[in-house]
Amino acid sequence: DKLSEKTGLNFKIKTEENRSNLSGNLVLKVEKNIINMDGCHITENKQQEKDYDNCSLNAARITERYTPYTCPICNKDFSNRGNLNKHMKIHSNEKPFSCTQCKKRFMYKDLLVKHLRVHTGDKPYSCNQCNKSFSQSSGLVEHLKTHTGDKPYLCQQCGKSFSSHSNMMRHVQTHTGERPFACNVS
Repeated sequence: DKLSEKTGLNFKIKTEENRSNLSGNLVLKVEKNIINMDGCHITENKQQEKDYDNCSLNAARITERYTPYTCPICNKDFSNRGNLNKHMKIHSNEKPFSCTQCKKRFMYKDLLVKHLRVHTGDKPYSCNQCNKSFSQSSGLVEHLKTHTGDKPYLCQQCGKSFSSHSNMMRHVQTHTGERPFACNVS
């Protein structure tokens, strides 16, 4: 990435929890040498807070990435053995967690817990603006865009924008003429 090319160091970037003011102060902590990046100046072993108008990273935390564990199959790197072991299930297709109601199987327990909401009807994620509820946090995140008007997905053919990727892909089919669902009623 851009930062690694400029510094010769391997970094990962984590966005701050509060994303409402991304153009505000930039807080960076760096454990290596001084880094110059698009007008950002970070001093060795110091934490600085300063308003960077011309900086390409806003509200980001940068830490040196240490990844000593590598997947022997796909060469993906991990910071600890537990994450590597969890990742290895992808290659083995092991699915030890089974739904007692429909027998569907899952690699991870948290995926089974999410799936069980299909059977229970549990919707623990509620919109604080209209009280609509969702079984998954991702559903709430997509829904919140209807209140903010955020439509980050753009059709490359006509320029129309959409709040979700799935809505944009459904729209793209109007350009291609693709009809993936057939009506069986005669």
